Amino acid sequence: MCRTGSQWRNLSSEYLYWQIVYYYFDKWKKSGVLEQVMLKLVRKERIYQGHNYAP
Repeated sequence: MCRTGSQWRNLSSEYLYWQIVYYYFDKWKKSGVLEQVMLKLVRKERIYQGHNYAP
């Protein structure tokens, strides 16, 4: 990871082919799923740290 960053073609062999991983990433990104997941994670972390869930 330090050498290559997060290039799709250099994903670890524990994952499927990089094209399949990218297909789902792109699909979820376009449909807004990734944004919803990140929003929920941020809210959970803020609550965990004792803050209001929204900044």
